[in-house]
Amino acid sequence: MALATKFTYWYPYFRKTISDISTNDCAETLALFLADSDRADTPTCYAHVDCLLDNLRESTKEHMGASTVVLGLTPLILSTFAPNIGEIALISARRPLMAFLLAAASVTLASPRLVNPITQGAIGESLSVSHSRPTRPENWCWYDKPNWRRILALAQYPFLLASIANAVHNSYELGNQTVLAWKCNVSIFPLIWTLIPGFIFLLIAIPFRFSAMAKAIRRSSHKAWLQREFKAGEPIGQDVLNEALELAPWTSTLMRLGVMCGILHGLVGAVIFSSVMFLSVLDAFVIVVRYGVSAMVCYGVFTYELYCMQPENRSGSEEGLEMVRQVPDRKVDGPGAV
Repeated sequence: MALATKFTYWYPYFRKTISDISTNDCAETLALFLADSDRADTPTCYAHVDCLLDNLRESTKEHMGASTVVLGLTPLILSTFAPNIGEIALISARRPLMAFLLAAASVTLASPRLVNPITQGAIGESLSVSHSRPTRPENWCWYDKPNWRRILALAQYPFLLASIANAVHNSYELGNQTVLAWKCNVSIFPLIWTLIPGFIFLLIAIPFRFSAMAKAIRRSSHKAWLQREFKAGEPIGQDVLNEALELAPWTSTLMRLGVMCGILHGLVGAVIFSSVMFLSVLDAFVIVVRYGVSAMVCYGVFTYELYCMQPENRSGSEEGLEMVRQVPDRKVDGPGAV
């Protein structure tokens, strides 16, 4: 179950201290563990952890305890930059591949209200994430420069892939170079937690893609799926948002299930990150920053996409957006999927 043998790699700050104790004062318990390291839940692992803790200074253990506070807040911090379920679903209607990469790279997903994941009012709110900017959308989104938008779309993918690689490697190192207090010889939990948003995306995006709402959004672009996928910042036609866009009950149910999975994912992340041992505050800060870099790349990409998806009104984008805000907040539980 372990990705690498425990107690052989440590984060830099306490590396020398822990390695010296492990190979000298705790050499006997280390040898017993190494002989039994293939088992996922071996008591020899906990015995070696106890030996390490017994030989560490109290001030060092207090320092390590503070690092768990920093890491325990990581899911909450990341969720402030992450797209929510409705935003990911909207983007996936036209650019499913990019939406999947966004979900995977953001590490976690923000959760909207469980009772109402998507309404027309929520769509208007999502599309107005940057409406306070003084510039008009056409000045940012290159509506009249399709080739530039294709280049931008192609550039988004390597950035998102690099963000995924960064988050995965960060989680891999966290699992290998620390110990979970409640699962000593298992290293894979941080990595699994990092990959789960991609599966949550599949849970919400696949049924949403077959909904009347998603079909109307795709229809408004009049382009083949490959053209839609590789063109950034495609606006939604105003007529689409004026329709009674509904989701079938089964689609709406899966959307709510996705919201619940997102909430549970954040809770599990807090449990995992607050349980790691043998880590300094400085090392924890570096881990959070690395996750944050991936999250900020995703934030820039999905904010741009939502900003440019504002209703197509080249001569007055703010007027078009105001029309969306005035649409009644119709719930999307109806049977209108086609």
